Parts: sequence; C-alpha cells; structure tokens
Amino acid sequence: MTACVLYLENQKAKMIGFTAYSDTIFKEVEINNTNEEMYYEEVADSMESSTEVLILGPDQEKSNFRKWLLTHRRNLGRKLVAVIPAKTISADLAKTYRKKYLH
Repeated sequence: MTACVLYLENQKAKMIGFTAYSDTIFKEVEINNTNEEMYYEEVADSMESSTEVLILGPDQEKSNFRKWLLTHRRNLGRKLVAVIPAKTISADLAKTYRKKYLH
C-alpha cells in the first residue's frame, strides 16, 4: 500500500510516492508533456501502484486530469482522495498534505 501526491502545472507533473503509513518518500517522478496523447497516460502510469492519490495544482489542469482519469482509468479514479488548489510543491509540503489527507 502506498500513497501519492500528484502535482500538475503547465503540462508538467510531479508525483511523490510515500510508503504505507509513513512519511518516507520511495519514489519521485517528473513528467513533461512531450506528446499530448500520451501525457495523461504517462501520469496515470506513474501512480498505478498507489492505493490513495491526492491531486494538487494551481490551475485547471488538475481538474482536467481528474475528469480524464474518471473516464479513461476508472480503477485509478477510485483512488482519488481529493483535488486541491496549490501553488507549489516540495517534499516537505507533500508530507504535510499526506499527513492531512492520506493514510
């Protein structure tokens, strides 16, 4: 079981994955949109092993990805805990969000 915080901004994604019931980061992935058709697929693949997902971001991209996820990858869509506005992301900030929203 793992939890991840996914930050989306300007066609860039950063996924920070945590080990179960811990603040230990086991995986950090950054994805840039180089292929419009594959971007969301790559982002979804990066969080495939997660049991809980929190999506953050400053703009509409986080909501667009949520809609896409619920339509195209329902198994992952069911893992969404929340979609929250945020202006930035760092490991410390991800840990704060993890403690507040994820198990």
